[in-house]
Amino acid sequence: MPEATAGTTTDKELAGLFYNQDTALQQSSRLQDLLRHFEGIDKELPRPGVTRQLLWGEYKEQHPDGYAYSQYCEHLNMFLNRFLNKKDVVMGCKLPLKLVH
Repeated sequence: MPEATAGTTTDKELAGLFYNQDTALQQSSRLQDLLRHFEGIDKELPRPGVTRQLLWGEYKEQHPDGYAYSQYCEHLNMFLNRFLNKKDVVMGCKLPLKLVH
């Protein structure tokens, strides 16, 4: 049995053993589908009767191989945080979300 010598395997070779490029492309495509689903969601969520569970159900009907509910909610939170932060920035200054009268 040949002895393994330290440092003979490159990082690229190791990555090739553990990561499949097809999986990365599939995940990228799945994320793009999710982001398209999120378009306009900031207007949907405040409506009466609209829940994250309902929106996720609609998403899963269109994308059966899509994200599970917990991942969906995590991505939705990140999307809404970015969306709200961009929406509330005016000339480089963040505006408070609640205005005091």
